[in-house]
Amino acid sequence: LAAARRALGNADLFAEDLGQPYAPAKVLLARFDIPVMRVLEQAFGSDRSEHQPHLFPRRCVAYTSTHDHDTIMGWYERIEQDQQGQAGAGERGRLGRWLSMDDLRAGVSQWPMVKMVLASAADTAIIPAQDLLGLRSSARMNIPGTPHGNWRWRMRDGALDDEIARRLRDLTRYYGRGDEGA
Repeated sequence: LAAARRALGNADLFAEDLGQPYAPAKVLLARFDIPVMRVLEQAFGSDRSEHQPHLFPRRCVAYTSTHDHDTIMGWYERIEQDQQGQAGAGERGRLGRWLSMDDLRAGVSQWPMVKMVLASAADTAIIPAQDLLGLRSSARMNIPGTPHGNWRWRMRDGALDDEIARRLRDLTRYYGRGDEGA
């Protein structure tokens, strides 16, 4: 990492640490001031996940989902099916604690999840296009360990329409994440 820092200068590096990184790795990341990743989909697996947005460190890159995760809407459909009839159970129940009454009345959409990431303390927030568009599992980029059928999704021309642009612009401005002159 020291050689990479010398060669790359101030290039932004961050660590994909989605598993349970062991202590020496955490020390190394801290020593070189390398931000970690936080993925919102992982926030609801337990009551005290480090991926819950209120626990995001400032020095992290926060995502709604990543290329190796299902889309937000695909993930929500899975947890809904997995926990059908189990009111308040598991991931679905923990997610319900994060959503407002307005969110619940409107039905589940990607926007409360986008808002959670943008509202977090994370220095960097990344929202994949599939999540902005509210697409389901068929738009997933990659299924780790699956050798075929990955990396085929392509965004259609015009998919990111004016309404999506307006909502994203409003949220990025509100949470101080965009160029105010944009």
